[in-house]
Formats: sequence, structure tokens, C-alpha cells
Amino acid sequence: MATMVRILNLSHPLELISHPVDGRILEMLSRADTAFTGRQIHIGLGQGSARGVQLGLARLHRQGIVLAEPAGRAILYRLNHDHLAAVHVRALAHLRHELLGRLRSEFESWDPRPLVAYLFGSTARRESNAESDIDICLVRPAEVVDPDSARWRNQVDALARAVTSWTGNDTRVVEFGEEEARTGASHDPLLASIRDQGIHLVGDESVLRP
Repeated sequence: MATMVRILNLSHPLELISHPVDGRILEMLSRADTAFTGRQIHIGLGQGSARGVQLGLARLHRQGIVLAEPAGRAILYRLNHDHLAAVHVRALAHLRHELLGRLRSEFESWDPRPLVAYLFGSTARRESNAESDIDICLVRPAEVVDPDSARWRNQVDALARAVTSWTGNDTRVVEFGEEEARTGASHDPLLASIRDQGIHLVGDESVLRP
């Protein structure tokens, strides 16, 4: 019997373990130090019905992970930071930061290291879904004359396998030589989007500045 792989949505990582509405509510509350009304949460989520959000808040309040505090005619909701699960909820809500940290740690051990590296695409923009690839851009240093050399290629292939193992998502690595990146930075739409919307991981950011 085939095993189903649960793919991670790094823009909304709590979907991995929870009802989608409940997960989005917990993400919003875990990233803020304030309380919100149900209406504010519904607007902040930007999707779903007001009724669905209220049902989600009621479920989370029953479980104790969300506190509900009367405030005049409204009710204010906040994450219960004393709850045993709160630290884990916050950790899950910030899984993208964990991915960035792991990527940077991986590059620390490379020899040779990329001249510059970025996370880009929908994951960097927080627009990904569970089917999104993890997109990584590498600019090879001048010493990597042959991009198919075993020394370089083994590192790139191992990185792609590691990221897919961490997330369940397919990993796409886009590579450029140094001269190609520097000359293309001013007119290549992909390089421009990586520079302007990507997340810098390691290396010399000036490489992609025209």
C-alpha cells in the first residue's frame, strides 16, 4: 500500500496538523502581541466565511489554546501563551524561518560556497500552497568552471534532496555563472524578481545589482 506524503505549505504551515481555518487563526494570533475581535480575525485571514471563523475560534477556545476576553459588546481573542501547546504552535507558525536557518547552515559547510544564494518564488513571497516548489537560486563562484563537476554537483543535488526531505515539497534549484548573473541582472526578468522579491541566504548581494 502506497504511503501518502503530506506536503508542507510554508506560507501556512499549521495546515500540516490542523483544520485549515483553525490553523490560519493560530498563525495570526501567534504572530501578534495583541488581541483581535472575531471580525478583525476574519478580515485578517482574507478568506473563509465569518461563520467559519467564529466556529474555528469556538473550537480553539474550547481546547484552551485561545483565550476569549469580553470587551464591551465585543470579544477579544488572543493566543494562550501559557498553554502547553503554545510554544509548538509558535514554532510551527514560523517554520519558514526554520527553513531559512537550515539553508544558511547548509551553505556554511559548502566548499566551494555559492557566490550568492536566494530563496525565491511563492515561498519567499508567502504565496505558496501545498503543491508549491521550493525555489532556490545559486550563483556559482568563478572557481566552478564546470557546473557539472562532481565537487559542485554533489553539493547541489544533496541540497535539493535535503530540502525535499525537510518539507515534502519538490525543490527546484536555478543556477547562474557569475558573469551570467552580473550581466543579466539588469534585463533578465527572473534575476530581477529574485533580487527584488527573493530572500537573501548567503553571499554577495551586489552580484544581482545592475
